[in-house]
Amino acid sequence: MTMVFHLREARKRSGLRLRELAAATGCTLDYIWRLESGRRFPSLPVVLRLVNVLGPLEVSVDGHVYVISERNGP
Repeated sequence: MTMVFHLREARKRSGLRLRELAAATGCTLDYIWRLESGRRFPSLPVVLRLVNVLGPLEVSVDGHVYVISERNGP
C-alpha cells in the first residue's frame, strides 16, 4: 500500500512556514519536515492536529485521494 499525505501543499495554501506549523501543532520542526518529505507518517492524533490547524488534508492511498476534514474543538 502506498500512502502520501499532501501536507506541504496544505501548509503552503495556509501561508504557514514549517516552524509556524510545528509550533501550532506541538510537533518538532524536524518531525514536520520528515512528514512533508514522506520519511515519516503521522499518527491519527497528529493528523487531527494538522487538520485543526490547516483545514482539510488530502491523503492518497494507492492512487485514490481522500480528504480528512474532521475538526475537533471549538
